[in-house]
Amino acid sequence: MSQHRSDLENIESLEFYRETLKNLKNTFRAEPTVVAHDLHPDYLSTRFAVST
Repeated sequence: MSQHRSDLENIESLEFYRETLKNLKNTFRAEPTVVAHDLHPDYLSTRFAVST
């Protein structure tokens, strides 16, 4: 749930994504119930999705 942000290849990108997600959740008063992610276990996006 965000605008296109390219790859989450570093901590700065992941932090920007977290802030964007927080802002969108607040704006739309929404709480996602499903998280889709890549199957590659070393991607930051996968680690983030699994940890939420």
